[in-house]
Amino acid sequence: MVTLRVKGQIIDIENVQRRATKFILNYPKGMSHRDRLVKLPLLPLEYRREMKDLVLICNAKAGHIAWVMNTFSVKL
Repeated sequence: MVTLRVKGQIIDIENVQRRATKFILNYPKGMSHRDRLVKLPLLPLEYRREMKDLVLICNAKAGHIAWVMNTFSVKL
């Protein structure tokens, strides 16, 4: 679960990524953030988090990670 404090930090980091891509590419006019990421072969931070989650699940399913399911509690 993402708390408001963590969500605020995520937004701050994503803003830094936006500014850094503008700086690296010398402020291209009319180029969207997504286009800058494609040109610099980067992924948005949200995609990177999702990809790391998928890698973790695949590694656990393949048996590369010891995964004890009863240690996690899910509240519905």
